[in-house]
Amino acid sequence: MAAISPKYLLNGTDLGVIAVGFSGGQCKPGVDAAPTALIESGLLTQLSEDLGYTLHHDNKVHSYKEIMPESDPDFRGMKRPLAVSAVTQQLSKQVYEHASQGRCVLTLGGDHSIAIGSIAGTAKAIRERHAGREMAVIWVDAHADINTPEVSDSGNIHGMPVAFLTGLAREKREDIFGWLKDENLISVKKLVYIGLRDVDRAEKKILRENGIRAFSMHDIDKYGIGRVMEMALGHIGNDTPIHLSFDVDALDPVVAPSTGTPVRGGLTLREGDFIAESVHETGSLIAMDLVEVNPIEEPGVEGIGAKETLRSRESGSKAIGNRKVSYHQHEQRQPHQLSSTRLPLPRPSSRSASTRTDVRRKDDGRERVVILGAGWGGYVLAQHLDTRKYEPMIISPRSYFTFTPMLASASTGRVELGAATESVRSRRTTSLGYCQGWADDIDFNAKTVTVEEAVRDPRSANALTDARRRGITGAAQDKGVAQEKDGKGQLFDVEFDKLIIAVGCYTQTFGTKGVKENAIFLKDVGDARRIKKRILECFETAYLPTTSDDLRRQLLHFAIVGGGPTGIEFSAELFDLVKNDLAKIYPSLKPFVKLTVYDVAPKILSMFDQSLSTYVRKKIEREGIDIKTEHHVLELRKGIPKKEAEESAIRDDAGVLTLTTKEEGEVGVGMVVWSTGLMMNPFVEQTLSKSWTPRTESMISSGPSDAASGEWSFKKDAKSGSIITDDRLRVNLVPAQSGKEGEQEGTESKRSMRDVFALGDCAMLEGITLPATAQVADQKAKWLAKRLNKGDIDSQKFSYKNLGVLTYIGNTDAVLETGGKREVKGMDLVESSLYFNGA
Repeated sequence: MAAISPKYLLNGTDLGVIAVGFSGGQCKPGVDAAPTALIESGLLTQLSEDLGYTLHHDNKVHSYKEIMPESDPDFRGMKRPLAVSAVTQQLSKQVYEHASQGRCVLTLGGDHSIAIGSIAGTAKAIRERHAGREMAVIWVDAHADINTPEVSDSGNIHGMPVAFLTGLAREKREDIFGWLKDENLISVKKLVYIGLRDVDRAEKKILRENGIRAFSMHDIDKYGIGRVMEMALGHIGNDTPIHLSFDVDALDPVVAPSTGTPVRGGLTLREGDFIAESVHETGSLIAMDLVEVNPIEEPGVEGIGAKETLRSRESGSKAIGNRKVSYHQHEQRQPHQLSSTRLPLPRPSSRSASTRTDVRRKDDGRERVVILGAGWGGYVLAQHLDTRKYEPMIISPRSYFTFTPMLASASTGRVELGAATESVRSRRTTSLGYCQGWADDIDFNAKTVTVEEAVRDPRSANALTDARRRGITGAAQDKGVAQEKDGKGQLFDVEFDKLIIAVGCYTQTFGTKGVKENAIFLKDVGDARRIKKRILECFETAYLPTTSDDLRRQLLHFAIVGGGPTGIEFSAELFDLVKNDLAKIYPSLKPFVKLTVYDVAPKILSMFDQSLSTYVRKKIEREGIDIKTEHHVLELRKGIPKKEAEESAIRDDAGVLTLTTKEEGEVGVGMVVWSTGLMMNPFVEQTLSKSWTPRTESMISSGPSDAASGEWSFKKDAKSGSIITDDRLRVNLVPAQSGKEGEQEGTESKRSMRDVFALGDCAMLEGITLPATAQVADQKAKWLAKRLNKGDIDSQKFSYKNLGVLTYIGNTDAVLETGGKREVKGMDLVESSLYFNGA
């Protein structure tokens, strides 16, 4: 990745840092301690050592006690006006000193009133250094902070800085912001807000009358953070220096609770990241404020303490690596994961990250561990390997890891799609190699994986239901030379010392006619995006005056096939969306909406205790979701049911589908979400079914030594086709004529691969059936990484700890099944978060 060249700085290595321990712009104590807490957490060390900046910092946290007035009466309704004016004037001089020398400036607050000083200082320096050029300000905040003294309800100046900086509020007294001159001010035309959701009535009038560009959380929900940033930066223009002022209360209080003015419904951490990244990529960043963190040790909103807020505001690659994530059940709802919003500072070119394109083994004494798959098994294992000992290399058609428990929420817009993914390539994974491709073949004796490149393959972001192509071929003939085959991607070989097979499974359709072509699945972000788009299409089409009531009933009938945790969670999320949002946007369509869950089993949530299953069914049926168990889907086709086809009132071009069941016949629906389980990955089913004559040293014996000769093959489960491993997650082998479990009765000749392991949905422990969930894959991945790091795998055995199955059932309620140890009905999601995090 090439370094971003700064447009308005002398170089990309000098960074001025000013720590402002001031809280006088508001009435709650604590924000004055934030700079100290951030510095003690290692922020400056990370900026210097990890990102390679030359820091210009006086090693002080300025409280400005020496300039505090003895008396500070209210003036024009403003509280502590003399103190705030004095502090911001002094800060503006400090910022100006750095900015006038062409340095990027980072100001750590403190409450948001300090932005009067930081922005005034950079505005003056930019005008002097760039011939009168104006700069832009991107104000990321839940609040507009543009009250004038006369309209402010509270009188707290942290709600007024933008008014003073734009000249909308002025004062002649030099000691009360009269020091602000035209050279310190910004234009309302170069001001952009992002994340607004708590704006005073007077502020709305100011924004409207002055034509100020403001993106609320409604806009972010509607357009997505990517499109919002495009519009924001487009409004500013690509020839304008940018000062980014970031208030922590812009983030949702669930993930950043420790701020004096928390407002629900804010940015996710990933959205905060994206704002920072987008500004950084322009090369126009000249300064940044981080304000309103309150590190006082008090429980914040949702019971999460101030430390989490600090962690959410740390910056740099080391802080990103400090993210502590606990992954649990694949089908359960996850609480927001703590992340770090990166500072969008230009990365110095001397320390810029390089993209790894050389797939040859590194000559540094480390063993290469090739990991097939970037899911819960493969990606988590790669993160936990000791890179001083191993060189991890992920091979996957997806360049990102998907938080699968968040897909149901992402598909209904409850969370941003980007929040459900994490890029395999990031600053905190620079030691992790990655190639975007499909594993095509494995030569176990030569220890090479043949890979077909998949950079331009559109299928990689969607659920797969069948082999991506027929006739999966063998390895390339000439190693290291890319070559074409069958008009598909090019082939190349990757060498390994240890191999981890974690390719996951495909979506099971049971061969039901029309399902692959017409249903939408829920295994990846591409599926969630399709669902989100289709829901809106159905409502917009139903709203048209040309649409009949009969057609509306069919368009707004949403069918979910599969009564497991995924199907129930999605139906609950969709119900919440309709009830809380769409019913208000389309009130006339509410009577036409219908949700139906179909399942072939006699009960939903079949892995749950009967009492829990019954409880869930009664609860969601009371909410208005139909549950149809013991129903067999026969076909899903495009078009309206034949019975209605002759009626002129119904158009056949509205995207209606016909779902045919054995019990009810044909039913018209607007969308079908299919979630009925897993089928084995064709790579495992086909490529890994071949036999070969392994080298003796590559196997570990568990039977008679005279049986080592001849051809062997992977041992697989006769029912699921899963790769069977021993209790150390090593792949088991059986003589080629045995094949699947159940076909080798009486055979004592068994072997395990010494350096080949399997985990995730495509693998199972011999003699033990565990659920195909993220919880299992995560535990296996962390266990294997720990054993490889310590080198004691021969003396340890994997054991699974059931942490329970949590399923969201709507209206912020969930049920928890813990294998008979404990059952919880109607569990609030906050309670469930505390439970799974050990509170």
